[in-house]
Parts: sequence; structure tokens; C-alpha cells
Amino acid sequence: MRCSQFHRERGSLLPGSAPECRRLLVLSHPRPWPARVEKLAVVEMLGPELKRLGAKLLLAHAPDGRARAIEWRDGVVRGDRFASAEEALAFLEGTSSRMQEELFLVCCHGSRDACCGQLGPPVARALELLGAEVLECSHPGGHRFAPTTLTFPEFGCYGNLTPDDVPAFLERQREGMFQPAHYRGALYLDKLCQVAEAGVWEETGSRPRVAGRDGLRVEAQGLVVQLEPIEFEGIPSCGDEPEAMLEHRVAGIFPGVLQ
Repeated sequence: MRCSQFHRERGSLLPGSAPECRRLLVLSHPRPWPARVEKLAVVEMLGPELKRLGAKLLLAHAPDGRARAIEWRDGVVRGDRFASAEEALAFLEGTSSRMQEELFLVCCHGSRDACCGQLGPPVARALELLGAEVLECSHPGGHRFAPTTLTFPEFGCYGNLTPDDVPAFLERQREGMFQPAHYRGALYLDKLCQVAEAGVWEETGSRPRVAGRDGLRVEAQGLVVQLEPIEFEGIPSCGDEPEAMLEHRVAGIFPGVLQ
């Protein structure tokens, strides 16, 4: 059984599964991509600088061949296109006020996981047909919820999309609405805070600002969210044997602040 099919049928929880990053370098690179892009010479060369800046790297099929740098900083999302990776990395370190425009990154990294290669391209095409700017990208994380879609300037992560879902998804995305069937979390939050943010957003109808976390208790918008861990046997990736996995759910939401 494919990993995405297993987790859809099980009803695995999406919130708390988004990759964590606040800086992103998207490097245009011809396909096919190896399963592990970090083994590419160009990625190895950029590795020390990426580590210093705390930036995540994705490869993409970019028609203009340009690199992109995107950063979330104190609630502001900056971004731009560059002729080289070095210029893009310099942008991440700088203070340019160039704001990131609408962009969707859809994982289509079939050599990493079969679900991504099969399910990603149709979603990318459906978004393009509706006029959205889309790049097919390498594996950002969490192919069990394939196809993974990263959204900017929201800096969000979504999963379990189908081409039929795309028109309503795009409309709700542009209106800033919560999408519980697909939302995996905000990239700029840690995984437990992602779960809490999604829970408060669904409960109140307004996207909250997460103020802090103490273990399994998260403060968001004057509310304290109590989280509960759930252990289960699951398939992390296509071809893997079942193994112990962990997700978290919202056990309760109460007025208050963390002490």
C-alpha cells in the first residue's frame, strides 16, 4: 500500500506535520533529481552557507531558471528572484523590503517517493490552469500526505489535495480561510505549535498568533491549548515497513495565558 493511501484511510492528523523553516532557498535545477538532493555537488557546495543562515533548500523546475529566496521574519514574508544562488542567499541575510508574491510549490519528487511523483503533477497543473504561479519542487517533507503544497506569502503547508479540490482550495486560500481537510501547519512554527494554531483557528475562525509553548501547552491569542500525543503504527514512506509514529491532537482549549 502507498504511504499516502495508508494515512488517508487511517485518518492521520495533518496539523503538526509541516516542515519547520523560516528561510527558504528554491534553486532551479534540471530534472531528474536524485532521491537525496543533498548529494548533488551544487547542494553540497551551498551546504555550509545554508546551515549558517538556517535556510532550507528545495530544487524546482523553474522555467525562467532563476533562484528564489523567501523569508518569514516577525510576521512579514519577503521574497524575490535572483540570477544565482549566491544572490538569493545574500537577500536572506539582508534587509530588502521586497514582499513575496503569491506562489505555490508542489512536491513532484517521484524519485524520493512514488506518491509525490504520481499525485503532485496533476495538482500543479490544476493550479496553473486557474492562473496561479506554481513551481514543481523537490521533497520538503511529509510525503505521507502527498501531494505536499507550500503556499506563499502565507508560509503554509497543505496536503491530501486532488485536482478536484484545487478550485475551492485556491479560492479559500486567497480569502485567508482555514482549510481543515488539507492544512498541515505554518512553516515558521514548531510542530506542536502548528497543532495548537490549527486548533484555535478552527475553533474561533480567526488565525491566531502563537505566543509561546510550555511542553504540551501552547498559548495562542489569549487561549491555552492542551495537546495530547497519539502513538500508532504507520508507514512513513512508500516501500517502508510499518513503524512506531507519533502525532498530536488538541485535547482542550481554555481561556488564559502561560505562566
